[in-house]
Amino acid sequence: MTIIYDPAAGIFEVVTCWKGTVFPLVLNKPTFYFLLGVQGVFLIIDERMHRLCLNEGIQGGSEAGCRLSPLDWNAVSLPASLLIFFLVFYGSNCYDRFFQLWYQCIDLVYLTLEWAARINIMFPGAKNHVEIKWKASRLMIAAVAMLFNMLGGDVVEDDPFDGKGVDPQEYVAFTRMQLLTHDEVIALKLYKGVKCVVPVKWALKSLQVGFEISSRQDVQSKYNDIFEDLASAFQVKCYNIIMTLQQPVPFAYYHVLKLQMVGVLLLLSYSFVTVFEGMWPLTLAAYTIMMMVMIGLQEIAIAMSDPFGEDDSDFNTTKLVEDIYNNIVVFLREDYRVEHMSKHDKHLTNPLQSALEGKRVPRFTDLRVDIHGRGLAVPD
Repeated sequence: MTIIYDPAAGIFEVVTCWKGTVFPLVLNKPTFYFLLGVQGVFLIIDERMHRLCLNEGIQGGSEAGCRLSPLDWNAVSLPASLLIFFLVFYGSNCYDRFFQLWYQCIDLVYLTLEWAARINIMFPGAKNHVEIKWKASRLMIAAVAMLFNMLGGDVVEDDPFDGKGVDPQEYVAFTRMQLLTHDEVIALKLYKGVKCVVPVKWALKSLQVGFEISSRQDVQSKYNDIFEDLASAFQVKCYNIIMTLQQPVPFAYYHVLKLQMVGVLLLLSYSFVTVFEGMWPLTLAAYTIMMMVMIGLQEIAIAMSDPFGEDDSDFNTTKLVEDIYNNIVVFLREDYRVEHMSKHDKHLTNPLQSALEGKRVPRFTDLRVDIHGRGLAVPD
């Protein structure tokens, strides 16, 4: 899930963090320990050669052949520069993809809230049409949650249209949250397609029944057209997200990046042994930091390429659904009529009315207070 952090935090506080950092990403990879083992082998060979020279009486053990032969740095700098370029390019693509998917999710949130707002306009009154309003709203919330469940699974990545991707426990959660009935869950399990669009169809159908549309010329049908447009836009966003995940950075590019990563880190492993001659603690520390940076950048990019799931960098989709649910419930519950609200605004100054009457139009600066209310006494 998304890690919220303070950019003003101290450097030691940030560096010593564990959750959401490169440490768990890198230390869980066998490649890290393989390369560290190779580094250890080079160190052992270098130390054995040094001790052999000492035993043979070569003073200081610094003659040619008493250490691993130094590697020309030009042999390392060019591959390392190419690796950095490929890492930055790959990471940039994954970063753009990450926020492209995020904005698509935000659009889904907006469309769902807009759907509820339109329902409130169509069916005013807190006590009227309660069943219609909630049924049409809960089905849209269920559609968003089901999409996120599909994207967070592993099966859907193979074929997004095979009707899978939602676990049995997740179906139970839908019924416990009162978003779907048992009959609706059974129907969704039998549906062999993209399941998240089915509740959208049900929500639209429930509104059409509530409209009691007799013909396309009916006044109510104009409102139905608005909901059809919202439902269509919602489904387009769902398909865009699903198909975007089906098109990652080409595998050939990813394969070259992996080859370069292993090759460059092996060269650096050998080179560090010859640069920090005889200082094995410094050699291990420098090489470990280098691996943390290089492998960490790669793993961060990989994590950003698919931000749905349980990783630390993934979207907090549960929070998104929770916010949608809470906002819709509160919005539908607090349904006041305009005429009721107008009784309480007699003391407010209407700048538009002042302009019509030829009076001086008050400006925002005339209020002599900022939007945060600094310096104002709060009434009890």
